[in-house]
Amino acid sequence: MTRCNQVRKTKKDRGGNRKTVPSFSSRKERNYFTKECDENNILDFNFYKSKKIETSQLIKPRTLNQKRYVDSIKQNSLTIAEGMPGSGKTLFPTFLGIQFINNDNHPIDKLIYIRANTESQYENQLGFTKGDILEKVAPLARPLLRNLMEFMPMQNAINLVATKNDKLEILTLTHLIGETFNNAMIIADEMEFYSPGAIKLILSRMGENSKLVFCGDDQQADKKNTNIVNRTIKCWENKLEDFGYVRFENDDCQRHSIIAPAIKLLNNL
Repeated sequence: MTRCNQVRKTKKDRGGNRKTVPSFSSRKERNYFTKECDENNILDFNFYKSKKIETSQLIKPRTLNQKRYVDSIKQNSLTIAEGMPGSGKTLFPTFLGIQFINNDNHPIDKLIYIRANTESQYENQLGFTKGDILEKVAPLARPLLRNLMEFMPMQNAINLVATKNDKLEILTLTHLIGETFNNAMIIADEMEFYSPGAIKLILSRMGENSKLVFCGDDQQADKKNTNIVNRTIKCWENKLEDFGYVRFENDDCQRHSIIAPAIKLLNNL
């Protein structure tokens, strides 16, 4: 990830004020989050000191299952979303989390995004990568960044993801040990790659006034016959209060129309 916490120099803006410029080891690294932003479009380190996070679009459910998902997140402390890719499993809790943060009367004041590091068997090798925690989890932040850009200006999303602030944390399982998240919307993405122990670890991080949403699709797991998402739903269903779940079907997919029928055929392999 961009080494945005390191300051290399200062630069005058159009108003003559000096502002810090983050240090990058290469142009490729600089453009990781900013894509093709020009030299004047740099990261603003003071962008999210205020309570409000600017959004530019309202995200509304388009299907019945999406409506049930939104209702479950609002009404329950614990929710699982399982099923079809492109159905908004990560998008809706991300959007709702930002809405909660912007609501002065809501206790949630931060968003915690957790994603399995599938390339190194969850987190086993992550500690040996260079850089601070932001740099370690940079490759894992891409899905969150894309979801944020669905309802806020690109540069705002970049600032939120790529700079240290008290509104958003992007973590892996290794970084959860010893943590307690109070007043947080916790999104545990790609649940299909978690072990039962990992689910227990994430669950036990919940503090006061927090909500936890697991998002996953057993059909995308690289290990056959694990079915960890559906097994967890069955474990908690009708036995746990303050818990809800939604299973997304082919009709809930909001991406390319060929995805749903193609995946349906693949499931017969």
